[in-house]
Amino acid sequence: LSSLVAAWAADQLITRVFARGARRTRTDLDDKVIALLHRPIVQTVILAGIGVAITRFDPSAEVLRLSTRILLTLAVILWVVFTLRLSSLLLKAASANPGRFRAVEDRTFPLFDNVAKVVVLAVAVYLLLAAWKIDATGWIASAGIVGIAVGFAAKDSLSNLFAGVFIIVDAPYRVGDFIVLDSGERGQVVHIGIRSTRLLTRDD
Repeated sequence: LSSLVAAWAADQLITRVFARGARRTRTDLDDKVIALLHRPIVQTVILAGIGVAITRFDPSAEVLRLSTRILLTLAVILWVVFTLRLSSLLLKAASANPGRFRAVEDRTFPLFDNVAKVVVLAVAVYLLLAAWKIDATGWIASAGIVGIAVGFAAKDSLSNLFAGVFIIVDAPYRVGDFIVLDSGERGQVVHIGIRSTRLLTRDD
């Protein structure tokens, strides 16, 4: 019951105090972040209250350990979902402002979005394994070996991928520029993508 009251207080704090301050800003990004933050905070407070309530029943060590791990798992899932949504929201806001964030554009948004999701999910898996006291040393070693094998197999594609990102970030040329390659080919830049840049030569 106390956790429900605390959750209600957190709900009021988020929706009234923080939201009131967010409405004074020029952008609606903070309003969206507060809307995302509302649910995980309230549910985390309730989960913490359930954990405290379980300890008041003086359970056995095994039951207490199992219930704690289940509650931690639920909390990790809650915050992983929030982090995934938050990362997509922030990247969309950055891609909508190319003048300030040159690296994150409409064409590079999927790349950064996928990288953020992979990082968040990897951290989530590590936290879940740690919560259940599972030794992940063997899995990490296997993943490292697989990563090395994939890296060697796709080194050309990866080099093109990184080169495309560097071209977009450094912007040595833009769409519409006329460039001459070291090999002698020349043409007008018509498209700059993650994996390739397209030139339109004089003979089309």
